[in-house]
Amino acid sequence: MTSTLDREAVLSLRRRGRAHLPTPDERRSIRQSAGVRVGDLAEVLGVSEATVYAWELGLRNPGPNVRDRYLQALRLLGGADE
Repeated sequence: MTSTLDREAVLSLRRRGRAHLPTPDERRSIRQSAGVRVGDLAEVLGVSEATVYAWELGLRNPGPNVRDRYLQALRLLGGADE
């Protein structure tokens, strides 16, 4: 049986290799500054417009299957740190 501390250590190690996502406000600002519509970004990422809106409002964060693609898209739009 794994202790709570061990589980937290494993989760922490998994997160260390991941790049930082901008804040929800920054995500929206990056997209808007690039002149990209929510629907266009959603289509490229293979998610719904409602999902992108939820990310930009801070209601949800992208899941592991789309997180890296989302971060890459934000970088390409010129606003996410490497």
